[in-house]
Amino acid sequence: MCNFVSWVKKDDKIYFLTDKDLATKEGKELIKYCGRKEDTMGHGAIEHYYGIKGGKHLENEDLSNPDNFPKEIQEVIKEGFMCEFKPEALEVILTPEAWKKYGEIKQSARKKYEEIKQSAWEKYLEIEQSAKKKYGEIKQSAWKKCLEIKQPAWKKCLEIRQSAWEKYEATCAREMRKLIQNPKNRVKGWR
Repeated sequence: MCNFVSWVKKDDKIYFLTDKDLATKEGKELIKYCGRKEDTMGHGAIEHYYGIKGGKHLENEDLSNPDNFPKEIQEVIKEGFMCEFKPEALEVILTPEAWKKYGEIKQSARKKYEEIKQSAWEKYLEIEQSAKKKYGEIKQSAWKKCLEIKQPAWKKCLEIRQSAWEKYEATCAREMRKLIQNPKNRVKGWR
């Protein structure tokens, strides 16, 4: 498991990912490849993005001192282009006032998100209800159509069954008559 901040050192060059990198077509493909944005902060994601293999895997979570990182990474952090990986880790580089302001902004953004989410949910439910109503109408209409087709078929079925029953009864009666008419088939008192 790689931590924020991770980088790969190969041939005296530092490879790492930034928010700008993730915003590119290749970065979006990387997020898809990794499965989620949080997994793009690792060494494997860095190597995949840059098409490199090998190199020294380095990482440091201690953001309290900029000297814990190569100059290239220090500059990107100062420019604010490593905020999408793990924003809460950046608290140590902000003043308490700035962190409080971030909290307010985050809370306001969350509130807007929840409002949009709720509005989208309500719209979905409205469409779903309309679809269910249409389904009910179609189902009712289809049921009526089904009955229109089914009722004559059932009537025909009953007619055929009745005719077959009548033939069955007639056959049974006819065969019984034949048996009875032959004296050999009757008991002694009926011969």
